[in-house]
Amino acid sequence: MNPLFILFTLLIFYAAPAQAQNVLKAEQELYKIPVGERIHPELQADGLASRGFIYKPRLNITGAYDSNVRGLKNQDDSDYSLSVKPELYLQKKYNAHILNGFFGAELKRFAKLDDENQTNIKSYLRGLFDINSRWSIPAHLSYSSQARSRDLPQSQAISQSPESVQNVEGSLGITRRFNRLSVSAISKVNDITHGDGNALIGGAPIIYSDQDRKVFSGALRTRYEFLRGSDGAPEHVAFFDLKYEDQNYEKNDFVAGTFSGLSGDNKRMGIFGGFETKYKGILFANIGAGFTSVDFNDSGLEDTDLFTLNSEVSYMITPKTNLSFDAYRQINQNNDFIQGFKDSGFALGIDYEARHNLYLGAKAGYGLYDFIGNSREDDNYTSNLTLRYLNSHKLETHLGYKYFKRNSSDQAQDYDRHTILLSLIGKL
Repeated sequence: MNPLFILFTLLIFYAAPAQAQNVLKAEQELYKIPVGERIHPELQADGLASRGFIYKPRLNITGAYDSNVRGLKNQDDSDYSLSVKPELYLQKKYNAHILNGFFGAELKRFAKLDDENQTNIKSYLRGLFDINSRWSIPAHLSYSSQARSRDLPQSQAISQSPESVQNVEGSLGITRRFNRLSVSAISKVNDITHGDGNALIGGAPIIYSDQDRKVFSGALRTRYEFLRGSDGAPEHVAFFDLKYEDQNYEKNDFVAGTFSGLSGDNKRMGIFGGFETKYKGILFANIGAGFTSVDFNDSGLEDTDLFTLNSEVSYMITPKTNLSFDAYRQINQNNDFIQGFKDSGFALGIDYEARHNLYLGAKAGYGLYDFIGNSREDDNYTSNLTLRYLNSHKLETHLGYKYFKRNSSDQAQDYDRHTILLSLIGKL
């Protein structure tokens, strides 16, 4: 990784937290009622306090059965796995300034398929620094190293192991408040690198590093608050974004032992707007739509235009029952298809508080991958069942079942997967 780039990212952070990939996710963190607030106080972990910081350590131990670890058609790749995930959340408040952080690691080991063993890391620091009552500076720095998902479509052969993807991200912004109106300017930079591998059958090189790239982006964001509730928080917010992104790939396609072919470099411009509402603590809706245009530098690649959508609705139909609906439409370029694919879908979920320490949940969804530049389409079906039991304020037990099925126009890519998970989570 370029040391100058790392230095530049660090300077961004120390000068002044990344906004989420889109407005909706960032706004949800601010305004959606956290699921954890429904937990009775005596079952919530207190955390540890020292020198003005609040620390919340967790240890998650999960055993799982996966009927198709590699996501292959008509092959028995079932196996058992054990993962250990230590995590640490921290928060610091000083006057109007806020700093929070997270560090988590996962050590995942399989009983038979040693090549599938994983070591994953995720960490971030986020800060919100108030200059005065009108001006504030958000800042963010994060690092992640994650194994490639076996459910992610690939244009190359199946690799022997899920190679890692590393992402270093830093962002810096400034916000000006005008009573109900606020205007923000955000800049962000990502450095994304991929590990190469070898084919499961035959051992031929598989080059994922073609996807190594630096992404520079900026956004101009406006928000307007309509009403404030008794707690002083806005109940209705309208937002509008203008976005620009420049993706610069380090290499081109790997062909016949050398790097050649088409360049994936592109520039992306888009608009995105919508509204949020939080009504009497029982309804949360965050709905936005927009338009994105992707302009590839290489004349051999066709430019792409797309209507985008992101919708999140949560409604408490009874004091103990919550219904949710999510929908999205976006361009996904986190894969080795040079133009990526159009990624859209929706999901419907319900969760129920059966007892003060027992929560049940179910969710079902559908997704469509529409590949740009070829005729392939993938239909993806998902369903989840969850049980969450709070043994005490320091211990939780989770039981889950997941089902995934892919029907592709390329029939060789069809497969399904059943996963059963049992987790013990310790908290302080």
